[in-house]
Amino acid sequence: MSGIKLLTGKKVAVVDPISALTEKVSQISSSRSFSDERIGAMAISAESLDTNAEQMLSNVYNNIQSTIKTIAADFGMALEDHQLESATIAGIFATNPKAVLGSKPKGFSSDVTMMVPNVSDGSLERPQISLEAYDERDNRNAQLYSIIYNLLASRQDDFGELFFPTIVVNPNEVGVMLSVKLFYVYNDFKRSVTGALANYGRKNVLRAYADADILKNELTRVVPVRRSGGGQDDNTDKFVDTTLVPAWSENLGNNITVTTGALKVDQKIDLIGISQTNELLNSGIMGPSDTLDTYIKLESVYVRITSGNNTDVIRLDTSSIPASTFTYAPQGNYRRMLLAMDTDSIVLDSTTRTVAGNQPATLPQLANHKLRVQLSITGNVILDKGDASVSRGSLSLITVRDANDQLITGSTFNTLSSLIASAEVIGYTLIAYRANSNIRQRGQLLDSQIEYRAIPVPYRSPLAVIMPAVNVNSDDNSALQTLITATGIRVSNEAVSALLRARSTLASYNAVADANGELPELSTIGHFYVKPIYFEENVDLSNAVDSLKSHERIKDIRAAIVEKIRFYANEMYRRSEYKAAASVLTGNVGFKPTVIVGTDPVIYNYITFDGDLRTLGDSFDVRVVSTLDKRVEGKIFVSFGVFDASRNTSINPLNFGNMLYSPELTTVMPVSRDGQVSKELIVTPRFIHNVNLPVLTVLNISGLPQVTGKVKVNMKEVN
Repeated sequence: MSGIKLLTGKKVAVVDPISALTEKVSQISSSRSFSDERIGAMAISAESLDTNAEQMLSNVYNNIQSTIKTIAADFGMALEDHQLESATIAGIFATNPKAVLGSKPKGFSSDVTMMVPNVSDGSLERPQISLEAYDERDNRNAQLYSIIYNLLASRQDDFGELFFPTIVVNPNEVGVMLSVKLFYVYNDFKRSVTGALANYGRKNVLRAYADADILKNELTRVVPVRRSGGGQDDNTDKFVDTTLVPAWSENLGNNITVTTGALKVDQKIDLIGISQTNELLNSGIMGPSDTLDTYIKLESVYVRITSGNNTDVIRLDTSSIPASTFTYAPQGNYRRMLLAMDTDSIVLDSTTRTVAGNQPATLPQLANHKLRVQLSITGNVILDKGDASVSRGSLSLITVRDANDQLITGSTFNTLSSLIASAEVIGYTLIAYRANSNIRQRGQLLDSQIEYRAIPVPYRSPLAVIMPAVNVNSDDNSALQTLITATGIRVSNEAVSALLRARSTLASYNAVADANGELPELSTIGHFYVKPIYFEENVDLSNAVDSLKSHERIKDIRAAIVEKIRFYANEMYRRSEYKAAASVLTGNVGFKPTVIVGTDPVIYNYITFDGDLRTLGDSFDVRVVSTLDKRVEGKIFVSFGVFDASRNTSINPLNFGNMLYSPELTTVMPVSRDGQVSKELIVTPRFIHNVNLPVLTVLNISGLPQVTGKVKVNMKEVN
């Protein structure tokens, strides 16, 4: 058997990072201050510490954190801040495991929110452990295990961390209390003596970015109110007869709509008095302290044209003509405003319609001619009295051109000139406002409200590893490794579960608005800022991809998928009004949103095959991750995320979600089961995946295998 060497008793060393890390972290326990039981007791009752105790606890915290950083650097470990925080907190509490295990979390954390109430009446039961069986000798490494466990187990996979960045919650706290300060706008109102509830009509100011009606307020606008019925308030004699110019409704905002019409020419009226709405009359009839603002403009005139048996009334818009503005009188009372319009900028053509919406029967020539008309008209308004009038004025024809823009003269011009000269101005409308110098009207009212959401962080099912009954080394790194691996997989799986629950919730959400336009509430804190939006589409690539060249197929597959993501990212951005929320919360109107995309490894490689992650152009940043979880196979999840410095410390309504993780102790306990006692390394993980932003798209991808490989070309014989 020459050349053959029999190997017996050969041991091959296996790289065991946990053992190496354990050896390094054990340096912490060598310091008396790091193992002082008083430290754990102080951490449990931190709210009642004096200054010296606070300083001592702070020093130990900083020392443990510094040591962990040094060890991580020695091992070349890239730690997230939340991992470091979780391990440090665990190290603090593990100085007195028995006291910690016998305590109850109290209150809600205020570390992750900007504004929170002082809530301390809640409690969360820690899983009961028989402390009389607690053995200090078996838990000499409790601090060591707890530090390493929370250092490594608090990290999700990339998929979970993208959608639910981790935030550490103090083990003393039941959970977190979220507070949102919202700004509302509502109308002034009067309370009823009957006890009937008033309609605030309160609306979120953020919604006004997309809905201009929310902040539309023209309560000081002067709109003559037409009142009929023959009573003492009847003022129809001030308006052009409705058989000539029909009345119409004018929306002043704040759910106030009035009926108005064209005022008669050559007639003096009290413009202030006639513009009093019912809402204004409820607060008292206007008096001498109510005046008009100096901005007064002739908005339009109504012209009656008669030819034979035909009569038409045409509205001429004068608001864009410079001479339509009333100006101060050069002589006389300083509150007198005059209108002196003499313009040849009036044009009549084929688009001209009567007030009934018809082509003028009196001017059939407009079908293929354009008329340039001169209007001369005057007016007078006294600001404090409201005394207003507009003259009848006159009209004359200046120019006529045909459809080819050729100048027309002769009989056609003369006929039209005579017709226009006989036309008469019968009514007008003004653009005017009250000065409101007496603050008779408060307009819309603004108010701030605070909404609270409590998110408890529950204890999950415990994980345990049976340890040898007799352990000479008093440690078992393989058991710890098992706990870390199992916890990491569990929290990563739970991220997918939470995402699927969010999908189900949003898919069944019915956006039925109430009378004020408010949508049904969701538990997600982001619904105060954005509108809940959900899209889902089945994308069959065998129908979407049609390239003829095999070497171009992968690009076409990617283009088909990315175009769907791009479309829905823009739709979510627009319809959820995410931009408005981002502008307010960040104070940056140029905020560039980040689209987060999660899928399976196969689709991931098609999306990013060329290494370019800027898949959605310059409008968005984008992050793409994948997971092996079979529940994501063939699916693409799309939402928005925020990647600022506080991503792992603050809950952001603009970010899809967060994982709230509370560090817990790993302890060795004797457990009696089935008539025997075993020692078990036990941990009870405590975490929750919470959705913040109710905005999500799910794409179900199919047909990928059919569009890969050789392209089949359909051939047909042609004679």
